[in-house]
Amino acid sequence: MSWQDLLAKPDDSVTVPWTGGRVVRGLGRTFKLKGRQPPEHGWHEFNITAGRTVSWKTDTEADWDLADRFPTVVGYLVGNRLIPDGAHVVPDPAQITGQSVEVHLIEPGLERFPMSDTYYYTASPEAAEAIESYSNEVREAREQAYELKTRLGAKSIYTRGSRVVGFEFEPGSEPTDDKLLRRDRETRTMWVPSARYKAGKDLRDELAECKAGPDGMELTHRLYGSAFALMGLAPGGRGMRTASPGVEKLDGEWIISVDRDKAPLNSTPLKKSEFWARKEAHEAKEKGSVSEAHT
Repeated sequence: MSWQDLLAKPDDSVTVPWTGGRVVRGLGRTFKLKGRQPPEHGWHEFNITAGRTVSWKTDTEADWDLADRFPTVVGYLVGNRLIPDGAHVVPDPAQITGQSVEVHLIEPGLERFPMSDTYYYTASPEAAEAIESYSNEVREAREQAYELKTRLGAKSIYTRGSRVVGFEFEPGSEPTDDKLLRRDRETRTMWVPSARYKAGKDLRDELAECKAGPDGMELTHRLYGSAFALMGLAPGGRGMRTASPGVEKLDGEWIISVDRDKAPLNSTPLKKSEFWARKEAHEAKEKGSVSEAHT
């Protein structure tokens, strides 16, 4: 192979993101754009007309094979600036430029402070069935927790993650049966089952069946068919974190969101702009229904 074999041929093309100007970078080289510029910023295909010149051909879909060759920066999007996750930010608007990087080609419809590495999917029939089943279980377990709270005369429940771990009582109405409940030594406001006595052990077993909300790892297990966890560095690089999926229902269809690009089984990718457009339409529809109900 000679140096001539490395030159781009006149009938070759390059697909790259274009954000203005007459410089096009791609294939590890820099080209000069001749003739008409693309009508708007975005991903475009350019014909290579000579050794180092190109002409605009057409707009096109993003070439993610090309994008994957570059480092991924995760952070929070503020306007058109990206603040990297874990960065130390001084709350001074005058310094925001030096603490962030400019982002081009932002999808329309994104919320103001989204985590930039979130991916959305419409659930497959199998995933939707798993979500429905799990949601029903969580709802029943939550109802059981509140029934238990009412039976004990508690003011509220204490939770740890998705689990119910204890109760809070109004001053003057605290439990008197120390074989059932005892005051937690650390919080002093929470009452937990007395593990030394049968009554407390039975109550502890009842609590074990209660949930205050979805368990991210359990939902991950059901959606991915295994105990697979989405792992990554915690903010600032301190230790590891588990990124469990989020789910919500929009117009009868379950939407799954994950903050790592690991698609749930057989689910269909959903553009962020389309997700937020659907979410805004759904919320507007709900507000309209509430207004009609009050008239």
